[in-house]
Amino acid sequence: MAFILTFAQQLPGYAQKDSLTTILNSEIHDTTRAKVLDAIAQSYLNSNPDTAIIYYQRAITVSQTYLGKIDEKSHERTIKNIASHAFSIGIAHASLGNYNKAIDQFGISLEMGEKMGDLSGVSKSLNGLGIIYGRKGIYHKAIENYLASLRIFEELALDDPEDKAAKAGIAKSFNNLGVAYMNQQDLDKSLEYFLKSLEKFRELGNKNGISTILNNIGIIYNTQKKYEQAIEFHLQSLAMNKEMNNQQGIAQTLMNLGNVYDDLGESQKAIEYYFKSLKINEKIGLRRGIAKNLNNLSISYYNQGDLEEALAYALRGLETSIEISLSIEVKKAYDLLNKIYAGQHDFEQAHQYLKLYSQVKDSLFNEEKSKEIGKLEATYEFEKAEAERVRLEIEELKLENEQTSRRNNLQYSGILIFLVLLGAGLIVLGKLRISIRLAEGLIFFTFLLFFEFTLVLLDPYIEQYSSGAPAIKLAFNALLAAMIFPLHSFFEEGLKKRMMKKSATKEISASQ
Repeated sequence: MAFILTFAQQLPGYAQKDSLTTILNSEIHDTTRAKVLDAIAQSYLNSNPDTAIIYYQRAITVSQTYLGKIDEKSHERTIKNIASHAFSIGIAHASLGNYNKAIDQFGISLEMGEKMGDLSGVSKSLNGLGIIYGRKGIYHKAIENYLASLRIFEELALDDPEDKAAKAGIAKSFNNLGVAYMNQQDLDKSLEYFLKSLEKFRELGNKNGISTILNNIGIIYNTQKKYEQAIEFHLQSLAMNKEMNNQQGIAQTLMNLGNVYDDLGESQKAIEYYFKSLKINEKIGLRRGIAKNLNNLSISYYNQGDLEEALAYALRGLETSIEISLSIEVKKAYDLLNKIYAGQHDFEQAHQYLKLYSQVKDSLFNEEKSKEIGKLEATYEFEKAEAERVRLEIEELKLENEQTSRRNNLQYSGILIFLVLLGAGLIVLGKLRISIRLAEGLIFFTFLLFFEFTLVLLDPYIEQYSSGAPAIKLAFNALLAAMIFPLHSFFEEGLKKRMMKKSATKEISASQ
C-alpha cells in the first residue's frame, strides 16, 4: 500500500527560471542574491530535488558571508532563512530517499529554530523528522515528533487565531499522524486524523493539502475493499495534482490507482498505472517512488503468474529500498521474494527471505512500541488538556481582574467625588454659624479620609517597593502624613481665622 506525503507546495510564481537566472548573473546585493537562489531552488524542489539542493546550499553560503556585516534584526532574519534553507534541503533529501541526510538537515533546522525561539520553525522541523522516521518504519519516534509539532502549532493558533501557517501546520500534523496509523493498520484512527486534516485544509483553501488527503482517504477505502470510493477519491486527487502540475503527486496517485486495480484482480490495468508512475518518478529522481513502483510491478506480475518478471522487479525493488533505508518496502520485497522463490520451488532461497522478512517485520512494530505509542498519545492528550485548563484559568483571571478593576475605579471615583464635595463644604463653613470645635472636627475628618484614600491608591506601589516589609511601609505612611499635615494645619488655621473674623464682625454690628 502506498501513500502521498508532500512537504512543500508547488510554486508557480517561481516557474520563470530563465528570468531568475538572468537576475542571478547580474550585479546584485548578497541579500537579493540569496533570495533569488532560494526562489530558483523552490522551483526545482518537487521536480528536481538534486538541483534544488545545490541552489539551497549556495543560498546558505551567500547568507553566511554577510552575517557579520548586518544589524541585529537583519542577523536574526538571516539565521531564520538559513534554518529554512536547511529544512528545504532536508525535504529534497527525503524526496530522493536520502533519509539519514534528511534527518541531519532537519536536526540543523530544529537546533537553529530552538536557539532563535522560532516556534514555527521548530514545529516544522519536528514534523519533518516525524515523516522521515515514519518512512523508516520507526513509528513511535514518528508519532512522538508529530505530537510535539502539533502541540506547538496548536499553541500558535491559540495565540493568534488568524495565523494561517499555524493552521496549516495543524492540518499537516493531522495528516502525518493519519499516515503513521495507516501504516500500522489502525484504519479507524487513521481516517479520523485524515478527516480532521481535510477539514483544516479546506478552511485554508490549500489545494495541495486537499489533494494529499483525498489520496490518503482513497487508500483507506481501498484497504477496506470499498473500491469504487477509492477510485473516486484518487481520481479527484489526480485531477487536482494535474491542475497544479505536481509531478510527485501525479506519480503517487497513479501508483495508488494501480494498487486499487491490482486488488480488484485487474493486474494488467494495474501494471499500466505503475509504469506511468515509474516513468514520472524516474524523471524527477524520486527513489522512494521508484522503489514502491518496482515492488508493486513485482506483485502484479506475480498475480499474473509471470514469476520471472516478478523476480526481476522484486530484486530491483529490494536493492533500491535498501539503498535509501526504506524499511517498509524492504519488508515488502522480502515477502515477495519468499513467495516467488517458493513458487519456483527454490525453497532454500524462499526460507532465507522468509527469515529476513520476519526480522524486519519484528523490528518495525512490536508490543513494546505499541505501548510506547499509547503513552505518547496519553501524554499529548494530558498536555493538551492541561494547556486548555491553564488557558481557561488565565481567561477567568483576566475577566475577574477586569471586573475588580472596574469595581475599584467606580469606588475610587465615588470616593473622590465625596472628598471634593467635603472640600467644597469646608470652604463654605466660614459662612455658617457653627462652633469652631465642630469645624475642627469636620476638617480633621476630611483630611483623615483624604489620607486613607491616598494610602489605598498608593498601596500597590508601596507594596511593590517595600516587598511587604512593615518598617518600610510605616516609613512611607509617615512620609505621606508629614506631607498632608502642613496642608491640614494651613487649611484649619485659615478657616478658624475666617470664622473668628466673621464672628467678631457680627458682634460689633450687634453692639452698634
